[in-house]
Amino acid sequence: MKRIHVLACLCVVFMLIFLACSKAKSDAGGVEQKTEEQAEMPKDIPLLTNERIDEFVKMYPVVFEKMTARKDALLKYRHDNPVESAEGAKAVEELKAELAALGIDMDQFNIIYQKILYSTYYLNQKQRAEGISTEQIDIKIAELKSKAAEPETDEELKTQLAQAISELEAAKMLKTQLPAGLTEAEIKLVEARFTEIQTVIMQQIDKVRGDEVETEASTKQQVTTNTK
Repeated sequence: MKRIHVLACLCVVFMLIFLACSKAKSDAGGVEQKTEEQAEMPKDIPLLTNERIDEFVKMYPVVFEKMTARKDALLKYRHDNPVESAEGAKAVEELKAELAALGIDMDQFNIIYQKILYSTYYLNQKQRAEGISTEQIDIKIAELKSKAAEPETDEELKTQLAQAISELEAAKMLKTQLPAGLTEAEIKLVEARFTEIQTVIMQQIDKVRGDEVETEASTKQQVTTNTK
């Protein structure tokens, strides 16, 4: 199950770009922003099916390549400076148009992507919670809260304890309910096709790493040549 944790971590990096592209929707809606702990899947979205995973696997390399090429510009969408933000907005629209010309709806792709991400996160957390009962979790939470309340506990440790408590509460919740917006069938589907999903994602990650290494080597060679 460690592989699920690895994929979840990798997905977070790519997710940051999607969050930048979604800024307009969250800002325009005037909806109170949720913290990471409160985040959940929307409830009114289409079911994850084999056909939609097939589409994701086919589209992911294309979307990844296009978004990676515009990464710096896309992330400006979240910038407080209006000029920078405007450049980001332009990059988003250009990306959407380019993907649409290839038959890819970025919003729909993002929905599928998020469902896969949340499913892998759920599976990882569920695996971590196996072997410990709800009663044991409650006891551990009480111990951590008691430690946090002690006068001699410094702020750094309190922060660490709060994080541990949050993770335990999340683990407890996994034992009684599924994440909002996901069905048990969808989660099992992602688990069954995990290797395929992981492969297509890792191929793109490795490609980017390879390009970076090649670019760095070429730059060093050029510098060496110029100094001779």
